[in-house]
Amino acid sequence: MNNPLLDDYKLRELTVEEFYAVYSERESLYFTTSTRDDLDAGLQGEERERIAARRAAFPHAERFQWGIYIGDEIVGWTVAQQSDHDTLLMRNTAIDPAHRGKGLYTALLPIVIEHARSEGYQRIQSTHLAANNAVIVPKLKAGFIITGLNVNEKFGLLVTLTCFLTQGRHHLALKRIGFRD
Repeated sequence: MNNPLLDDYKLRELTVEEFYAVYSERESLYFTTSTRDDLDAGLQGEERERIAARRAAFPHAERFQWGIYIGDEIVGWTVAQQSDHDTLLMRNTAIDPAHRGKGLYTALLPIVIEHARSEGYQRIQSTHLAANNAVIVPKLKAGFIITGLNVNEKFGLLVTLTCFLTQGRHHLALKRIGFRD
């Protein structure tokens, strides 16, 4: 994959190893407002072993990670994976601060939506900090709707957004949340 994204920006597929190398290097740059509390702090050896075994037993679903490049320089990424038979979960998207506000995220969304549709998914879901308007607003404009709120011990108040990939599911979801034409 070497697809145009916007102006001189391109999307390129990353291996899992490439993604985690870049993620480790840039996590603190991209996620300055997130707190990284160690949720495993205080766990003893046997507890850690049980948790590690449970995590290892979790099925590995279809997944992709795309780097956002300008020339040969990676300036961001998006990662998504299958969460059930019908759902693609957009897990994480990040863009270097110097490249934010240029429409990259808005340009990325239709590419992810078309990819999900072409792979047979029925919906795309994502979860965000409730105050992350830089992500929430473009997704709402792209056809996502708010389908949930929850409080997470790691991140706080989160909003779940869903893009239904068929008109029938989209209209049914709107009906279920009380929207009337």
